[in-house]
Amino acid sequence: EWSDKESLQRVLDDFFFPFLCGDSVVAELGSGGGRISVKVAPRIASLCCFDISSGMLKRAREAVAASGATNVSFTQLLQCQFPEEKTSFYDFVFSF
Repeated sequence: EWSDKESLQRVLDDFFFPFLCGDSVVAELGSGGGRISVKVAPRIASLCCFDISSGMLKRAREAVAASGATNVSFTQLLQCQFPEEKTSFYDFVFSF
């Protein structure tokens, strides 16, 4: 995807993981193929992956299943707008 493994790990270590804990409820906007999802899911209570593409959600679902994570849900957005009822629901929201 968009970066090498070492650079991605530095970004996660510096900007994601310090803000996450075992009871965090997290949202990923634009989950793509699940590359970040599989790294974040084991560190938190739950992750909801949002994407406008059903094809990308399918790929993310496959990647998460292959990783063994069971705390991830997937939601297709029908427009480029975060659902209003979810605006205060998450401890951490990211898009990478």
